[in-house]
Amino acid sequence: LSATKAAVDAGQIPAASAPGALAAANANVGKADAITTYKGDSTAFAWGLGFLVKPTETIRVGLSYRGAIKHEAKGDMTWGPTNATSTSILSSFRAADARFNNNSDAKLKLNLPSVTSLGYAQDIGDFALYGNLTYSTWSSMSELSPEWAGQKSVTQLDWKNSLYGAIGADYRLDPEWTLRAGIGHDQSVTDETHRTPRTPDGDRLALSLGGSYKVAALDVSAAVQKLILEDTKSDLQALAYKDNNARST
Repeated sequence: LSATKAAVDAGQIPAASAPGALAAANANVGKADAITTYKGDSTAFAWGLGFLVKPTETIRVGLSYRGAIKHEAKGDMTWGPTNATSTSILSSFRAADARFNNNSDAKLKLNLPSVTSLGYAQDIGDFALYGNLTYSTWSSMSELSPEWAGQKSVTQLDWKNSLYGAIGADYRLDPEWTLRAGIGHDQSVTDETHRTPRTPDGDRLALSLGGSYKVAALDVSAAVQKLILEDTKSDLQALAYKDNNARST
């Protein structure tokens, strides 16, 4: 489809023929695609540290840190053709390359970020005000690279560190009922030149409402949250990502 568009733009396809040529090219998009699925499990440990101070009777300030987590998940890599065309293509690939066979000994290494959080809370009469800043070192996730049958598929991420900020409040109606509301903003870890269809991240805004009812020593709580996701674009260049060349994405 992109090649046909380029030919139309360059005048190699007459304007009168352009709609038909584009429609024909678009009809073939995805017919050779197969869905690859990796499923794995991993258990890992991380260390954390935190403290809370009360400069006054009504103010509380907390700081916490959780170290990075290194995972090596092990599991299955499976290929799922989506139609007759992709089934035929995948069969011919399997005859020449073990990479395209289902595999039960696949693995994926992930370096999840360290997380630093600063929190603030203040009681003002029947109100309680809250604030939070959380910094995550997502730059540790440089790529997604599942490995199987001696092969590796690399999706380069080049993610950046991100900051999450939120404010909220409680209002105590009476000794039993408490109402809550809050708003938070989370930065995207990627940008237009590095955003891939595999990891289409963007900025997001979270709006929350909730409440709780106290029954003796038990609190019953409920809440709803709406996530507003940023409309994003991708200007990913194939030559910048060696494993994306064949996909031209």
